[in-house]
Amino acid sequence: MSPLPCEPAHSPVPLSSHGLKLIGNFGILINRPLNKGRGTLLARKAFAMAGRKPDSWQDYGILKMEDASPEVRNAVSTMPFPVLQRFVSGLRVDTPMSICAAATRRLYEIALFDNHVPAEQRISALELLETVKWSVETGWQDNPRAIEAYRRANAAIEDRAMRVGVGSLSWLIEENRIESTEELIQFIALPEHALLLDTFYETVGAEMAVALKAAVALRVR
Repeated sequence: MSPLPCEPAHSPVPLSSHGLKLIGNFGILINRPLNKGRGTLLARKAFAMAGRKPDSWQDYGILKMEDASPEVRNAVSTMPFPVLQRFVSGLRVDTPMSICAAATRRLYEIALFDNHVPAEQRISALELLETVKWSVETGWQDNPRAIEAYRRANAAIEDRAMRVGVGSLSWLIEENRIESTEELIQFIALPEHALLLDTFYETVGAEMAVALKAAVALRVR
């Protein structure tokens, strides 16, 4: 989500279409019990490939899944989605929790936070995320404390996504490459963003929120 060159925001990305489709898929995945039947099918397909070393492991200096060093976790945390797909295909139920957690966070980022990602890729990331969660729940079932910590971390990410993830005003500002103060005020004052403003103000801090509210009030008079 690094800053991008400023371009005229003449065609803002709407909440409808791709945004609502993604949020709908996200809601389905986090608000229902884990689909163990489907998760099993996906995981079996992934684990069947564990006998060979995916190219991506070698590309990122990952020689074996037992290596849970910071370098490995850092590599996973920055993987582009196509490489992450290949990497996850090699996960096993005995993969170290730190690797599973890193893959989980990266999938959440691609699906629910990153800007300028195709909607189809976001949805694929959500589906892959279900497979990783299944592998953790299966491989660590004898360690309830580890599973509980994993679930708490995921819940925190999902809560953050509701505030600053895909479809939020913070995300839309980045997606539409809004950089100048004038563009920002004009953008957040649009009628279609009215329902997003309260959450947005909570994320920018009290002082900034007061200033933006005053500027928006002047514009909509």
